[in-house]
Amino acid sequence: MKHWNITLRKQVFILLASLLFSITGYANPRVCNPNSGLVPGTYGIPMFGFCMKVETNGADGNYEYQAKDTLKQILDSITEEKLQELFPGYNEQTSTVDGDLFWLGIPIHIVYNNTSASSAHQMTPNATRELILFFTDSDGNTIHQKFDGTSKQIQDKVENYFKTSGGKSFLKSLFSTTVATTPYDPIAGNPSSYMARLINNNFNLATTTQFGNGYDDLNLFSINPSFKDYSAGDNDTTVKQTILPLRDTYYLSDHTALIFDMPITLLQADKTSTYTLTLGFGVAHQIIDSKNFTWSILPSLHAGATGSMDLGSATILYDGAVANRLTVPYQKFTFGYTNDLSWLQTQSVNVGDIEIPYDIENWATQNGLDMSYHINSDYIVGGYYTRMDILSGQRWYIPSSNEVGVKFNITNKHNGATYNQLTASLGYLTAIHEYKGITASIGFNF
Repeated sequence: MKHWNITLRKQVFILLASLLFSITGYANPRVCNPNSGLVPGTYGIPMFGFCMKVETNGADGNYEYQAKDTLKQILDSITEEKLQELFPGYNEQTSTVDGDLFWLGIPIHIVYNNTSASSAHQMTPNATRELILFFTDSDGNTIHQKFDGTSKQIQDKVENYFKTSGGKSFLKSLFSTTVATTPYDPIAGNPSSYMARLINNNFNLATTTQFGNGYDDLNLFSINPSFKDYSAGDNDTTVKQTILPLRDTYYLSDHTALIFDMPITLLQADKTSTYTLTLGFGVAHQIIDSKNFTWSILPSLHAGATGSMDLGSATILYDGAVANRLTVPYQKFTFGYTNDLSWLQTQSVNVGDIEIPYDIENWATQNGLDMSYHINSDYIVGGYYTRMDILSGQRWYIPSSNEVGVKFNITNKHNGATYNQLTASLGYLTAIHEYKGITASIGFNF
């Protein structure tokens, strides 16, 4: 292997780094070492790992399996030294490879073959080889790409391919499959993704913005940390979110307010982390204020960015939304209904010379009912139910979710205006694929 300019590890790294380590559909299960504990096609497949076999000197080997926690760990596990430990006799110049590299629990199938020699020991540094990769997309189509030539030629072809329109199309199919077939994608496709959080944020802006006498010239700064702990039952993983929405609400009158918000999020899936920062602006206006009911509307715009070195995902996201809220008072009770309609669109980002075409667009809605009981002038308790639905656009792995919960408020007065100074809530979310979890938040206005 001294004369080669690319090792097996580099081939896998170039391929997957170019793809930002995207995931694929699982089309052809492999049989791994029974002692590994992995049964392909069943649950329990890790977020990262590989199931592969190596043929050395014409001798067929067994499929071997390893599970890892992050991108770095899987790269470290496919060095020549590590593969020699796993596959005795492994040689980067003459061995062939067949198997799946698991990314977010779904395998990318890779075949690395000899093509210009009748037996492995006849291989030379300039011998012709081929690198084949394929996956099944979310529509059931097989996406296939082949590179052949010497090792150096294959390296150049892989690097150049993902700078072309063909490579961009390949990547778009991969990212679309990611969103449609896994609960782990940090951009879209599940209730813990960036898009879902932004839809929920638009909804919460409407439910938490208050109006009333004395609000003219009132300026409220809000901090509302929330914590969410979800589990994807059929993929054996947990997802934790720490969200810190910062908001400034300035009231132009008792019925109109300007809202500036900046949600900051840390998303942790098993031992991986994703960071998100969003900036937004909205105008809340109370159209009707009567003794029998109130009706307000809140259009908003947001832009933000998210990225994960552990998962190999990054994008810029734009969002526009219109939310409506209706409240009906009855004695010590207040009943509310909130509807939000959101449009969301990602924008591609460049990593070096490679464009990452995370091209996702969705229309979505979130609806909710809530009830509050005024114990006295200072304390309010209540409950809520919300449902989020993806209406059109990119298909999601989990296109809808339901949440029920309880809430508690402590009010305060300032220059005649009564507002919620402290808000706490505890909820439980459920969705298909055994996706479920607890949400908790506590908010302060001052």
